[in-house]
Amino acid sequence: MAQRQRTSNLGLKLCVGTLIALPLIGWKLEPLPVVWPPLGSIETYAAPLAATIIAVFGILPSVFNNNAATKKWMRIGVPLAICLAIISLFAYVCFLLTYVKGVETPNNGTQYRTVGSQRTVIAQHPPYSHESDAQILEIVGLTDGDIEKMWTPSSVREARLELFVTYLVGLMSINFVMGSLARTSTGSAQRQQSRKSRTGGSGPQ
Repeated sequence: MAQRQRTSNLGLKLCVGTLIALPLIGWKLEPLPVVWPPLGSIETYAAPLAATIIAVFGILPSVFNNNAATKKWMRIGVPLAICLAIISLFAYVCFLLTYVKGVETPNNGTQYRTVGSQRTVIAQHPPYSHESDAQILEIVGLTDGDIEKMWTPSSVREARLELFVTYLVGLMSINFVMGSLARTSTGSAQRQQSRKSRTGGSGPQ
């Protein structure tokens, strides 16, 4: 029993660590946007910030005192965090489908960029008016400057912010739940060990 609890606790801690590293991995390796949203030039700051906040929420449950008030708060906080994670990740997927477009490039495969919700005057007239978002990106280019010529800068910033916030809230909520489960598992193992020490028994392994 104790061995299973230790294995479960280790697995939960690995999940916490993986979620903390996910923004940095996604930023450096540029995989599918579901791992990390394409945020343009702000990625340099957004990815470390996201990793830090996610880490704080994963570690937060372990610093609480083990008292009645904390247990009551955790019983409320964990279900709320689960609901928040579901809502945030659902919104994130919706924003991905709306704003993130993939473009095939000759040297770097498919590149993903975030576009805005409002096209500029240039993009509303030929030859761009009848083109899809992905086709416009393919024609004009993939830099922030190219994107902001075709979509208003304010709408591009709003799209990136929506992606970042929903991604961040989703992962930090999941990490809070994982950290809470790891804390509960650790506390259970410690109580069991304490009972064994008092009774002098070895108990089932």
